[in-house]
Amino acid sequence: MSIETARRIVSANDAEWLDASTGLVWARPWYYPPHAARQWNFADAQSFCSTVALAGYSDWRLPSAEELQHVFLVSASGWHGARPQFVEGYGLNKALSQGTWAPASFTLNGIKFQGNRLFFWTNTPGDQMGEHVGFYFGEPHSINDGVKAGESQWGHLLNPFQGYALCVRAATP
Repeated sequence: MSIETARRIVSANDAEWLDASTGLVWARPWYYPPHAARQWNFADAQSFCSTVALAGYSDWRLPSAEELQHVFLVSASGWHGARPQFVEGYGLNKALSQGTWAPASFTLNGIKFQGNRLFFWTNTPGDQMGEHVGFYFGEPHSINDGVKAGESQWGHLLNPFQGYALCVRAATP
């Protein structure tokens, strides 16, 4: 077993974060299995969260839009070249800046983008049939469920994104 595999299994204390204000436990994505670093459409994200076993639990799910708002903050700086901002206790700000969690960069229409262009899926239905709400730099958007990576479907000139998941579960007593 590799050190990376052992770290993902053994370090259960760091693999999740309890948000005491909501009673929800969030999976830290740098402990996701290696195959989870790819782009996901809604079904991929939903399936991943419902089947992942992490920190000894298998009752993970996609969060609702309301739940995700507690972790994902609106970026203080502009979107272009910025990193998304998260509640500090979650650990994602540190993980992104130190490279502990480094989502893959991607190419869209011949232009390469950094892995910080993350769109996080939720289980909240979107504006139309076949869409779900997700967050891009802390702002909710309704996106077609089949999209894994794309650009501006909500009216801006160039907002490239790749779909991803943050998994959550209720805290156990």
